[in-house]
Amino acid sequence: SKRKRAVLTMSGSEGADAVSMKARATARLLGMNVTLLLCLFFSRLLLVVSTRIDSYADPVLYVVSERLAAMLFHIPYFTNSLFIAGLSRGFYQFLFPCIRDSKPKLTFSDSQRTT
Repeated sequence: SKRKRAVLTMSGSEGADAVSMKARATARLLGMNVTLLLCLFFSRLLLVVSTRIDSYADPVLYVVSERLAAMLFHIPYFTNSLFIAGLSRGFYQFLFPCIRDSKPKLTFSDSQRTT
C-alpha cells in the first residue's frame, strides 16, 4: 500500500516535471521563432525603405535605415543563445556561482602595496 503510493507520487512528480520541461521547450521555440519573424520582417522592410531614400538628398536617414536593417537582421542569431541558455535552470546554477567567484578579493597585503 505504501509502496504503491510512493510509486504513484513519484510518477506524478515526474509527469509534472515532464510537462514543465515541455512548456519551457515550447516557450523557447516560440520566443525564437517570434523574434526571428519580427526582426527579419522589419529588417527587410527597412531595407526596402532605404532603397526609396535618395542617398544624396538625405544621407543620414539613408545610412540610419540601412544600418538598422542590418542590425535587425542579426539580432535573432544572438538572441537564440539567450533563449536556449536563459530559460534553463542549469544555466543559472552554473552562472551565479561563477559570478560570485569572479569578484576580485582584496586582501590586507594588496591594500598596503604602492607603486
